[in-house]
Amino acid sequence: MNFWTPQTRNMGNGWGYTYNDNKDKWESSRLISQVPWINDYAAFSLMAMTGKIRIGENERASWFSHKAEVAKPYYYSVYLADYDVTAEVTPTERAAMFRFTFPENDSSYIFIGWL
Repeated sequence: MNFWTPQTRNMGNGWGYTYNDNKDKWESSRLISQVPWINDYAAFSLMAMTGKIRIGENERASWFSHKAEVAKPYYYSVYLADYDVTAEVTPTERAAMFRFTFPENDSSYIFIGWL
């Protein structure tokens, strides 16, 4: 089984999202195929960005606030303040659907990273 999860920690860290992380940085949406406590080294992630392309995980992470985050079993949304992007995901029976809302500009993209 695979599942999508928000990611506030680096790839390779078993716990990709921790609500009480002090850094308040959202790094991506991550697809993983195992339970977090045994770690997962076959993951990939999606990160919506604007402006200059940033490759490194910490470099591309965006500030976010839990006040601009919605987390339900059937829907997740977060506002990525550094890029002025809203990222949304909802599960389907066998996959997930994403929506990224970008501001009007000349350089919007989705970065795909893997471990």
